[in-house]
Amino acid sequence: MKKTSKLNILVVCLAIVAAAFGSCEELTQPDLTDKQINIVAPVDNLVTTSTTNTFAWDPVDGAAKYQLQIVSPKFDSVVRFVTDSAFTNNLFTYTLTPGVYQWRVKATNAGSQTIYFTRKITIQ
Repeated sequence: MKKTSKLNILVVCLAIVAAAFGSCEELTQPDLTDKQINIVAPVDNLVTTSTTNTFAWDPVDGAAKYQLQIVSPKFDSVVRFVTDSAFTNNLFTYTLTPGVYQWRVKATNAGSQTIYFTRKITIQ
């Protein structure tokens, strides 16, 4: 078999794999579905007078970015969607007006994601 024929077969095989899985990048990314995010701050059910807070969590191995959402008062009865942001780092500082909020974060990469981990914060 000629070299060009082998090369053509290889290209066709790679195209089939890419079509089946979306991209080669997804095949090389670690699976995040069973990983957990350890939230560092603020602690769950925090009641504070500080309107500016830093939301922090430990990095997750294999994560390319983190999706952070903040709502008021809670996710099952949203009155106000405050933010839905993606970050490559594990810190986010935000100023909230007085009220009750829930916030959640998940880790993602090209092939998978963790579940959201949710906490509550009250600004007085």
